[in-house]
Amino acid sequence: MLPRCQSVCLMVVLCLSVSYAQRQEISAPQNSPEAAPSPQSQATPIPNTQIPPAPEPAASPVSVPPAVQLSSGLNSLQGLKVAKIQVNGLGIDDSDNLLAILPQKVNEPFDRYKVRQSVQALYNTGRFAEIQVEAQRNPVGEVVLAFDARENYFFGSILAEGSSAHPTESQLVNASKLNLGEQYTEEKITAGIDGMQRTLQENGYYQATIKPYYEWDSRNQQVKVQFLVTLGKPARVGTINVGGSPGYSAEEVRKIAKLRSGDKVTARHWSAGRRS
Repeated sequence: MLPRCQSVCLMVVLCLSVSYAQRQEISAPQNSPEAAPSPQSQATPIPNTQIPPAPEPAASPVSVPPAVQLSSGLNSLQGLKVAKIQVNGLGIDDSDNLLAILPQKVNEPFDRYKVRQSVQALYNTGRFAEIQVEAQRNPVGEVVLAFDARENYFFGSILAEGSSAHPTESQLVNASKLNLGEQYTEEKITAGIDGMQRTLQENGYYQATIKPYYEWDSRNQQVKVQFLVTLGKPARVGTINVGGSPGYSAEEVRKIAKLRSGDKVTARHWSAGRRS
């Protein structure tokens, strides 16, 4: 151990061609296209209304969450007979079951308050991230009502490819903190890549890039994520300079610090050097 009363300056120059890794832009997945109803040639369209999910479910048949808002253009349809109701979405194959939970029914008068409650009922299933309402008059003056839904997706598979033995691909997946069955969001992907980058840097890979790729399963509302890792050159110890008056030769200090030019730089090496 070096004497505490004497100052030692150990300077290590890392042979890095790039000081800091530049983050690869994350390729955002494309949202599933929304199914649009086919208006008839003589139909009078009413503008689409995008409706955010309400924080609380409807408390009663006449109570409407304030966050669910409909276009004022739907007022002109109030009281008209509803001829048809559709729930559209790429992964929806049980529309009859969804129609059964809607307060607004076919062959009943159009009621904008029941339409609000119907939107809330769809959100309450937990399946949908966004719902738009479209209503049109058909040629005989009745209403065709469509709920166009974009579904939530959940992580069905999380893989990393391209890493070395240190860290392993499974260690990178663990570092992402992403869990199977969790709801997918872009923010979680970004945070996951940040965690993987920290693990790579601790193992000497400061120039690594990570790019996510997605496989979407609309029927099962799952997304498979694969992170492609490009490690780049590992950081290595360059010139080691010793300053101050340590009472030891420069070579002795280097041996005590356990650092040699050309060594791969890792968090473990830095910790050993600081302890010395």
